Amino acid sequence: MTMRTISLGSLGVTLVLFSALTARLGAQQVAPADCGKAANIVSRGRTTPTDDWAFSALSACGPAGARAVAAGMAFYRTETNVVALEDYMTQVDNWRDEVVLSAVLELATDDAATVQARVFAVRHLMLLLEPNLLLTYDGLIRKADTTVTRDMVTWQAAGCTAQMVSAPHGSFKGAPLAPDYKERISETFRSLLNSSTTPAPVRNAANCAKYLTTRLPAGTR
Repeated sequence: MTMRTISLGSLGVTLVLFSALTARLGAQQVAPADCGKAANIVSRGRTTPTDDWAFSALSACGPAGARAVAAGMAFYRTETNVVALEDYMTQVDNWRDEVVLSAVLELATDDAATVQARVFAVRHLMLLLEPNLLLTYDGLIRKADTTVTRDMVTWQAAGCTAQMVSAPHGSFKGAPLAPDYKERISETFRSLLNSSTTPAPVRNAANCAKYLTTRLPAGTR
C-alpha cells in the first residue's frame, strides 16, 4: 500500500492506493418475478441484512432495479444515522443510472433533507465522475485548516481524504446517463458552494468534490 498526500489548491487530500482489487458483486441471471419481488423490498426503504439478496438480484434487473433503489433512497431523506446511510448509499453507489442520478441531485440540494443524507448524495455524484475513489462520511466533511506560525510559515493540514481502488464503483447499469450529466453534477457542486444556506458539512463535501473531480494530477485516477 502506498500513501501520497496531494495539495489541491486550498485543499489537502490524502490518497491511499491499493494494489488489490476490491470485491464487487457480479451480475447474475434473475427471473422477472424475482426482479419484481426484490424491487418491492428495496423500494420501500429501511432494508435489513436479510434483504441483501434483493440488492444482489436487482443488479441484473437493469433500469427496473435502478428505479427501485432510487425509490428506496427517498426513505433516507431525513435519516441522521451515518451507519444506516452508509449501508444504503453504498448500494446506490453501485449504480450508473439516470433515474438514480436525478434522485441524488434532488437529495443533494434539498434543504429539508438531513445534512448526513446530503453528504452521501454528494459522494454518489463524486463517484459518477471519479469511480475509483473510496470515500467515507468523515473523510468527506473534513475542512482544510491553514495555520501561520510565528515565523510566518504557512502550512495546511489535510482536508478531505479519499482512497483509490482499482475496481470502480458503478458496475450496475440501468438507464444510460444523459449526455450532460457531468455538467449537471458540476453545477450542483457550484450551487452548494455558492449558497449561503448550505450547511458546513455539505459545503465541505462539495468543496472536496470540486477539487477531487477536477484537479487530481495525471496518474492518480
